[in-house]
Amino acid sequence: PQLGVVPLDVERSFVMADIPGLIEGAHKGQGLGTRFLKHIERTRILLHLVDISDQSDGHIEKNFKIISDELACFSRKVAEKPTIVVASKIDAASDTQRLASLRKFCSKTNRTLFEISSQTGKGLPELKEGIWGKLQDISKETKLIEKEISDFKTDEKHTPKGGEE
Repeated sequence: PQLGVVPLDVERSFVMADIPGLIEGAHKGQGLGTRFLKHIERTRILLHLVDISDQSDGHIEKNFKIISDELACFSRKVAEKPTIVVASKIDAASDTQRLASLRKFCSKTNRTLFEISSQTGKGLPELKEGIWGKLQDISKETKLIEKEISDFKTDEKHTPKGGEE
């Protein structure tokens, strides 16, 4: 995978890992297989890029399911990571039905969708802010869970043995 720092402004940035496309059977070692799947374990969010250009095969739901199934077969923990769907190459899509289909799929499956063009830069600021917001939400959830665990451990220390108070 390729790692890079994504700057938002002088005070905010995050690290992104570009994991090459997975193929059916990756969890069994097909293609780049588990060598790349192992890197996904360390991420907090998954971005699923969907090529909606005229050169794509147009099987959005089928392709999304293949990737989702590969992640689930590799690790339930990975499959349950928060996912943001990104419609890429919107500048190269003359068939508006592909984007409409992806919007419908994301709405039906309650997934966040961003529409971008790396070529023109359209949608990239919104995507970066969306990722940042999701990372902040995850950090808050993690801190709450850690506090609950800490509070529970503290309560255990102060509870007399035998359940008497």
